[in-house]
Amino acid sequence: MNIGDRLLVDGWEQLPPSAESLAAAEACAKLPLAFISSGKPFLRKLFKEGCENIPPELLRLAEDKDIVAAVEAYFGEAIKVASLRLFHSIYVPAAPYKSQLYHCDGGPLAMVKLLLHCSDVTPGNGPFSFLPLDTSAELWAKTNYSTDRRLTDAQVEDAIGKIEPTHALGPKGTMFLLDTAKLFHFGARVDKGAANRLVAFVQYVKASDTFGATYDETAGA
Repeated sequence: MNIGDRLLVDGWEQLPPSAESLAAAEACAKLPLAFISSGKPFLRKLFKEGCENIPPELLRLAEDKDIVAAVEAYFGEAIKVASLRLFHSIYVPAAPYKSQLYHCDGGPLAMVKLLLHCSDVTPGNGPFSFLPLDTSAELWAKTNYSTDRRLTDAQVEDAIGKIEPTHALGPKGTMFLLDTAKLFHFGARVDKGAANRLVAFVQYVKASDTFGATYDETAGA
């Protein structure tokens, strides 16, 4: 199977660790934990666009020719990198809220994100978790969804029945390509006593999209 084949069908694809993804993950993991306020104590940003501390290894991974080709095949046209984020997720003793609840990303009408594990991610580390493409479409229709809303687990179950999401698990360097505008997802539900989670996101949009690199600062999972 070539990179991008599953993305075309299912709206997501897991990519195994590579020398390039491991280098990017290691570089991100070595950054000092100088947090940027995100309004979410469970999901702390370490940098945003324009910051000098974005590792060049992550920039190179974002421009990897095979990954770019896969996303361009998905969109059917040229793409650009609109955003890079690094998130540090920790346990917070509170009921899930904000991006810990089911949602689809707003901003541009179309996007794909590259998720890079910069630490090992197990079920207890609060993995990015998502519903299948067809189930997400059904949920969107049955809840008359808009991207300024968040749905609790109970609301999702009421709409489509009980379902176990797919969890983005894997060791440091594991990657996922995900259409986060179409796939309902949540993340950062870190278990008490579990290790913190460090993940990087690269957001791709269509090159023709006039949408800039200042999308919703509260986004992320």
